[in-house]
This record gives sequence, structure tokens and C-alpha cells, in this order.
Amino acid sequence: MKQIVIILAVACVAVLADNYMCGKRGAKFECFESAASDRFCLTGGAHPEVVCGKCRKKADFCTKGLVMSKRPAIDCGASYESTPCTTGNSEVPATY
Repeated sequence: MKQIVIILAVACVAVLADNYMCGKRGAKFECFESAASDRFCLTGGAHPEVVCGKCRKKADFCTKGLVMSKRPAIDCGASYESTPCTTGNSEVPATY
């Protein structure tokens, strides 16, 4: 019984966590974009960044170590969701 509870807890953490399987450095970056216009506030670098699209979020997680902010309105500003999507904040690299 104890083992089942531990397995379920680990599975819940894995599902709820904002983690990605990242390829090796130099490997081709592959991602199916399902939310190109969604905005995400990422933290963990020198300053918070607003990026557009799940693929860009994955790219920044894998290449820069950025993660989704737990308090985006504070970190990126209350109007971060109205940030325009440009090539600078939505383009993804060809490789990791």
C-alpha cells in the first residue's frame, strides 16, 4: 500500500511539474506548437522574460534553464499577457 502511494505521488509531481525532455546539445529541436499565441512569463535568468508559444517555452527551458514564473503578474508585470508576439520572443532554435 505504501509503495502505491509513493508511486502515485511521484506520478502527480511529474505530471504537474513544468519539465521537458531536452535533447542533447546540437541535436535537432523538435516541437509541435499547439499554442503559438499563448504568453508565458519565464524566470531563472538575469531578468524575467515573456515568450510566446509552448515551443519557445520548451526551448528556453532546455537551453537557458528558464522556468514558468509562479507569480507572473509580479515578475513580468500585470499586463504581460498583452505583450506582442514577435520573432524575438517566439522564434525557436533549429538545434538545442
